Amino acid sequence: MKNTALILGILILIFCGAVWLKNGGKLVNQSAVNAPAVEQGVTPQTKTVEVKESTSTYTVDVKYPEFSGLSSSVPQNAANGLLKTRIEGDIVDFKKDVAENFIVGEPDLPPSAFQMDFEVVYLTDNVASVKLGSYYYITGMAHPNSYYSVFNYDFKNNKEILLADFFNPGSDYLLALSAASAEYLREKLTADGYYLENFVEVGTEPKADNFSSFVFDKDKITLIFNVYQVAPYVAGPQQVEVYYDKVSELNNQSDLIKLIKNI
Repeated sequence: MKNTALILGILILIFCGAVWLKNGGKLVNQSAVNAPAVEQGVTPQTKTVEVKESTSTYTVDVKYPEFSGLSSSVPQNAANGLLKTRIEGDIVDFKKDVAENFIVGEPDLPPSAFQMDFEVVYLTDNVASVKLGSYYYITGMAHPNSYYSVFNYDFKNNKEILLADFFNPGSDYLLALSAASAEYLREKLTADGYYLENFVEVGTEPKADNFSSFVFDKDKITLIFNVYQVAPYVAGPQQVEVYYDKVSELNNQSDLIKLIKNI
């Protein structure tokens, strides 16, 4: 019976991992594979910080970036400190979940696991955009949870970047993003065979929380919708690209976009 439970647990992890990879959820340490877009004349870069821990009940394997080479050490240190604090908080929350949900008498089930890797989407001396991919499993869960989080920072003004920073003050950008996202996802998910009207309608409502996960580069914002937000789990996370020049009437006064493009 114990062997059956172990085999079943392993098969669940393999299947869910395959679904995650199938839907573009592969966690890649992009800084070690492809150099991010870097503004000429400066040499900002990242190094990988690793946190590894293994016990009889859980494993932690986390990688996240640390910025270096910026022209000012003040925002560099502030960004690094904020990101470190956030990641450490995620690890503490995971360990708390493990302790609160420990299953007695089922030693053959796979141990709980928290994994994280990252992709540096865009990095200049002015701004940074990082996508963090996480894998989260607590022993006994029906399947693991894989999701994205983000870290976007404005080094010139020494603050985190909000979605509102990309748009003109007072503009109804959430309504525009809602309509564009719903239209795109309706077509894509229908073609993929995963479209459910209620998922898309609720997940793309013009509310700030629905559009809080995003990364950016010199040309566009990429909105990220994690599993279950706009589609069932099997569909995986979804992304919608919004090019700055396609919504110029909403962002032509944005100081952030000028900073990103170094205008």
